[in-house]
Amino acid sequence: APGVTVNGSNISIIGKSNMRVMIDGRIIQLSGEALMSFISSIPTDDIKEIEIITNPPAKYEAEGNSGLINIIYKKGRKNSWNNRTSLTYFQSFLPRFTLRNNFTYQKDKLSLILSLSGTKGNTIIDREGKIFYSSGPWVISRRDKWNNENLSGRLMLDYDVSKNSTIGFQYLGNLSNPDPSQTTSSKTKIFNNAMVVDSLLNNKGRSKQQKYNHSLNLHFKTKIDEKGKNLSTDLDYFTYNSDNDRNVNTKSYTNDGDFLNDIFSNKNVSNQKIENFSVKLDMEYPLKAFNLSYGFKASFTKSEYKTDNFNTLSGTPELIVNDSDDFEYTENNQAVYINGSKKFNEKWNGQLGLRMENTQTKGISNVLNQTNTNDYLRVFPTLYISYKMNESNNFSFNYGRRISRPLYYQLNPARTYISNVNFIEGNPQLKPSFTDNLEFIHTYKSNWITTLFFSVENDGFGEIADIDDTTNEQFFKHQNFYTHYNYGISEYYTFDKLSWWESQNSVYLIGNKTNLSISEGIIAKPQNGFRFYGSTNNTFTLNSKRTIKAQINYWYSSAFKNNLFEYSESHELDLAMKFNISKNSWQLSMGVYDIFNTSPRKSTSFTNNIKQTQKMFPSNRNFRATLTYNFGNKKVRVNQRNFGNEEEKGRAGN
Repeated sequence: APGVTVNGSNISIIGKSNMRVMIDGRIIQLSGEALMSFISSIPTDDIKEIEIITNPPAKYEAEGNSGLINIIYKKGRKNSWNNRTSLTYFQSFLPRFTLRNNFTYQKDKLSLILSLSGTKGNTIIDREGKIFYSSGPWVISRRDKWNNENLSGRLMLDYDVSKNSTIGFQYLGNLSNPDPSQTTSSKTKIFNNAMVVDSLLNNKGRSKQQKYNHSLNLHFKTKIDEKGKNLSTDLDYFTYNSDNDRNVNTKSYTNDGDFLNDIFSNKNVSNQKIENFSVKLDMEYPLKAFNLSYGFKASFTKSEYKTDNFNTLSGTPELIVNDSDDFEYTENNQAVYINGSKKFNEKWNGQLGLRMENTQTKGISNVLNQTNTNDYLRVFPTLYISYKMNESNNFSFNYGRRISRPLYYQLNPARTYISNVNFIEGNPQLKPSFTDNLEFIHTYKSNWITTLFFSVENDGFGEIADIDDTTNEQFFKHQNFYTHYNYGISEYYTFDKLSWWESQNSVYLIGNKTNLSISEGIIAKPQNGFRFYGSTNNTFTLNSKRTIKAQINYWYSSAFKNNLFEYSESHELDLAMKFNISKNSWQLSMGVYDIFNTSPRKSTSFTNNIKQTQKMFPSNRNFRATLTYNFGNKKVRVNQRNFGNEEEKGRAGN
């Protein structure tokens, strides 16, 4: 898919963030490993095409500035059924297994999907960091071990109540209860200015986290007349619960490794509950002059986040009141949109949309005795113009305005301790950011695409470190602190002239500029510059029956600067094979990814005139093998449906 990169559990569009994924035009919102697991569970033979929508129309929520990826399924036949079972083995530092089963059934007026998925195993993430204090550098090595135990299920049922109307129900559930969910071990060497080790710090953490979420959806769609009028409605309910018990201990040693004393011991007990209810209506109403669509959505969210921090250095837990909180947050959003499209003639097409969202928020910190309210009305216009010069050349222009709202946990003012000198704190006064996107696109013979793009993000927010050179503490807090300009050009070319070789190739030249508005007491320098990115994805068919395929993928990113960070260059080479066995009833795929372990990149930042570097090594270099057994009517495909409150679910941060 042009412009889409996969790096470990992170999927993004080059030069952008906050990526959204759709299935058959309906938005889902998962992140990290959950998103990777979901996409990996989709059989490639079921996919008809993948759309990249960099400027979504007004029909979709205005949340997210990086556009949408729309995975479109092949359509199914009635009176058929299918069952697909797959087992995936993943090996990096440690092994991980995933077992999935997907059953689809479509007969007469009834369509059914029932799927179950379970994962068990472990993930290792290593980090290497240096902090250059005036008294001497600190060299930190850290290892996180994640225990992956997850069970998820999905049930979708659609029934044709008449020739023109369909009613349906969907449930999606997920349960995770590993013990422990994460263990952390880090060692810090503290040097003096003569580059001699003065002392050592050993930090250990252990957490047990239980979390679950449930999503319920009721939907109804009806065809009003033969002129194309369609009405669809969705009722959605989402609940998320997370219980976390985390312990962190820090011990001090001499430079020879002799134990000195326990200097820090913290216990963090937290519970987060989120409930969301939403209702949505969409209407397609073609007119003689143009095609009209309009609709509305109302969403109601309540979040409760209770956090208690205890000092356990003496052996008896002592509540730290100022670092704890019982935070309550409510957010209500009402949105309406209208969209019109028109084909003026054989060469010109246009589309104009307007979405208006009214939002009311209220955050109550019971410990700080503080209430923060926000009430804002925003308009999000979209514009699309296309010109077909001839059969080979097509030009288009689009503009859209987007919003990025904080995740719910980012608003909680309570502290989370990583070590004795490293902690994170939320910000109940955090505001959303707004982005304006413009694109000019030239398409030549459908396989050569040139894109010029520009975007500006206002009130951008994120974590920023307040580093104290005297106490050697790092205090991370979420703030609105930047305006970001992003611009560049991309080229995408598809080669498919040979029956045995298909190649997708892209190059990007991206520039960025950041203006900072950081609170007093923090000194930081924006990192501005250019980035080059290139990729090639090649699929080879190795036999005449087209049952054996090989894939070679490679991408390269130059060193670049962005926001507060400098990044080193990085690149990745992947090799994979796929075998269709016994008339496609059995499939075996296997691959080696990031063969040379060159995808991790080093980041450098300067805050309060202190240089800091970090390099993270996730499980990018790995071997994966999947065995799939498919039986039943192989042609069955049941249309997918997703939930109407996906934005609110995504901001839960699960």
